[in-house]
Amino acid sequence: MDIAKAIAGNPRLQKLLWKGHFGLETERLRVDETGRLAHTPHPEGLGSKVDHPFITTDFSESQLELISPPMDSLQEAHGFIQTLLNVVRSELPAGERLWPQSMPPILPEDHQIPLARFDGDASGRIEYREYLSRVYGRSRQTISGSHFNFSFRAEFLEQLAGETDTKVETLKEAVYLKVVRNLMRHRWLLVGLLGRSPVAHESLHLKELSSGTLLPVCCEHGVSIRCSAIGYRNPESLLTDYSSIEGYSADLNHLIEQGKLLNPNELYLPVRIKTVPDGDAVSHIELRMIDLDPQEKTGVSLHSLRFLHLFIIYSLLKEESNGFSPDEQVQADNLQNEVACWGFAAEDPQSPSTPIQKRALHILKELQSQLAKVPLPLTKEYLTALQHFQEAVEHGESAPVNHLKRAIAEKGFIAYHLERGQAQIDKLEQDAFKFHAYLDLELSTQLLLKAAVRRGIHFELLDRKQNFIRLTRDAKQEYVMQATKTSLDPYSSILAMENKKVTKQILREKGIATPTGLDFADIDEARASWERFRGQAVVIKPLSTNFGLGISILKENSDEAAFEQAIATAFKEDQQILIEAYETGNEYRFFLIDDQVVAILRRLPANVIGDGRLSIRELVALKNKDPLRGKGYVTPLERIELKEPEQRYLQAQGLDLESVPDAGKTIFLRENSNISTGGDSIDYTDRIHSSYAGIASAAANALRVKITGLDMIIQDIDRPAGAGNHSIIEMNFNPAIHIHCHPHHGENRRLDERILSALGFM
Repeated sequence: MDIAKAIAGNPRLQKLLWKGHFGLETERLRVDETGRLAHTPHPEGLGSKVDHPFITTDFSESQLELISPPMDSLQEAHGFIQTLLNVVRSELPAGERLWPQSMPPILPEDHQIPLARFDGDASGRIEYREYLSRVYGRSRQTISGSHFNFSFRAEFLEQLAGETDTKVETLKEAVYLKVVRNLMRHRWLLVGLLGRSPVAHESLHLKELSSGTLLPVCCEHGVSIRCSAIGYRNPESLLTDYSSIEGYSADLNHLIEQGKLLNPNELYLPVRIKTVPDGDAVSHIELRMIDLDPQEKTGVSLHSLRFLHLFIIYSLLKEESNGFSPDEQVQADNLQNEVACWGFAAEDPQSPSTPIQKRALHILKELQSQLAKVPLPLTKEYLTALQHFQEAVEHGESAPVNHLKRAIAEKGFIAYHLERGQAQIDKLEQDAFKFHAYLDLELSTQLLLKAAVRRGIHFELLDRKQNFIRLTRDAKQEYVMQATKTSLDPYSSILAMENKKVTKQILREKGIATPTGLDFADIDEARASWERFRGQAVVIKPLSTNFGLGISILKENSDEAAFEQAIATAFKEDQQILIEAYETGNEYRFFLIDDQVVAILRRLPANVIGDGRLSIRELVALKNKDPLRGKGYVTPLERIELKEPEQRYLQAQGLDLESVPDAGKTIFLRENSNISTGGDSIDYTDRIHSSYAGIASAAANALRVKITGLDMIIQDIDRPAGAGNHSIIEMNFNPAIHIHCHPHHGENRRLDERILSALGFM
């Protein structure tokens, strides 16, 4: 069947070809501050390494394996690994870090490298590792790397089957086998481009696979020791049938029967076919030739992943002259070894005395030609990746691996990689609060999913736009929307909190202080109440709203026009409004889970601090550069806006946006203190008299609610609660957790973890 022709003639197939399911796996060694292999147990805070779906150990107890699930885009898979690295980094024992290089750090004697430890039903895994130790040596098994998993979308395979008048299963097998054959033929090019393990530390002695002798590693012109003949591979070249899955599986079983493999996992080919459990149908392919890149915080760049994706598509479109015979397999293996040791300066076996560089450039040109026949939506990022690797072939001395060799020669193997490891930590810390696979979700949901990953809880996004997720572990399932809407709270309690009038009535009946005031459903009646409230400090707000929308505070309340404008603003957000007495004091957010106060936050209204030089407009622009500030609740703090409410509040202070405040003077831009309108969050959990926590707990009990964000005005936080010195102004049924997890100042109160525990995921 002519797959390329079928795709070229069908625009829908061309779009579907570009899509897929993408996954990443990466191995990382834990080391101490001197670059020696760590001997500590797998970090307890990362949960069970036996059944954790995302974080486990590989061969050694010191060797972590991080796994992303199949994702819909490369960016998401890459972002998932970045988030896993952040989770791991936060749980490492003091003084430990992750090693950024495929070749191991300072190793002890081979027998002193700790095997991964397992108990109970999983103890058989130790026996497998002991077998690997005998055959390959423990040092070889510490060589680490990344794997790229890929599968085509079912819709693509189904439509292509229809276009070529082929059964779907037959077509699917043909597609994957053709891709694998072409990848295996040309993997030398990928090794040459992605090789980042040119040098090893002197402590690395690898077991010679035929004699069993431990030998030092030396590769003067190396590009990838890991992918070379002395690297991470089987004792001999293992040949398999690539014409059918049945033949491939039969050969694999034959190798096991011959004792050349203990099980299919021991097949260390650079490209592997993965089948569905207990079946022969292909599930995906796995590309295993990716060295860890010390220059990248995740160990692999998006450039590299995009190029691999391009090469998979090229491998599907490229015509074949034969079925990848055993002789061709041996030739491909030998060429991989040559390029791993010599790079693109290796001789081309098809044209002796000619560098393989020439053939590499020919393939890259052919790749571009093939893709041009099938007009794919090549984005700027993909074109940049292609250009990046073409330049690496054309200008060998400036290729990334040669920069790496020069840096190691200058600083030393251990010193350089310790430096790069710290640089990776610094980059990861810059936005560690994010779940990088799901940047479109609200930050509170991102944090809850990160906590789920830490605990090994499976999750699904049931409605991404609504931040609606399902959490699953074993037989237990919980549905959560926007991080805090859970099964713990009855619907009647949520409705009561949504209605500020009802909330106040219930609290008052329990003797809990709330502001006095009136509610209005008619805008004219509300305006007519001017005489009743004139001269009194009031808050005018919608009956049901969040994020501070529609709220106005009139402390003087001497301007009837301003009073009417505030009423109109509130009615824009709801059909009913409240006019309440303004309570003096500071506002604090109490977060409760299971009737217990677990975090308290003071929220300062949007503000800037003068320096005597910059205008208010310039100070706001400077403050908004803080990476913790963003827009749309995907960062811990929101950017400060300079719209009508802010300008009106400045005007009331005799200021405007061009005013230059004195050095050290704080200028507030709003009366309300919501984080959603640019406010600052300051943790006060351990600073407020305990009597107020008791009142908050009583309020939660009154509304029969388990999770709530309660806003209380307190005049003096050091004095016990008493008549007239506090008031609850609001209870929220969907309180944000990110403001308590990443406050502007103060301690992370780990509300994401607390919610999971409250849901029963211990």
